[in-house]
Formats: sequence, C-alpha cells, structure tokens
Amino acid sequence: MLTVLTFTPPRDATQLALVFPPWLSQKEVFARIADLDVRLVRNGFSASVLIVDFSHDPGLGQAIRNRAPVVADARVVGACLGANS
Repeated sequence: MLTVLTFTPPRDATQLALVFPPWLSQKEVFARIADLDVRLVRNGFSASVLIVDFSHDPGLGQAIRNRAPVVADARVVGACLGANS
C-alpha cells in the first residue's frame, strides 16, 4: 500500500512517468503517445519508461493516464534514478 501511495501521481501533476510493458519496442511505446501533445523530458531506466511533460495543457492528464498500463509520479521516479540518470 505504501508503494502505491508513493508512486501515485497527484491529480494536478504536469509531469508523469509512463511505464509500458518491457516487451514493447521503443517505437511501439512512442506510437502509443504520438498523437498526444506532450514533451518528452527523458527516458526512464529502460526504453519502456518515459517521463513526459504536459504543463502547457493540464487537461491532457487523463488522456495520458489512459495510454500507459502504469503511470507514476515523475518526481518519485526521477528521484529513484538519481541525479546522473
């Protein structure tokens, strides 16, 4: 339960960590979000994790959440990766 609470993004978040199945190629991952007006901040610890920003249009939050099987708080995921990631 603590893990879920830690990684769950706040409703007003404008950066999200999107976690896709590891068997998807990076091309397939990008295809899942290609039609959304988001800015790629960086990849996560693998090609199946993307950190995206949509601060220009906070209304995209729900659409983004519907595209990835797992959505996490980008701040928490970024902190786990460390400053050099």
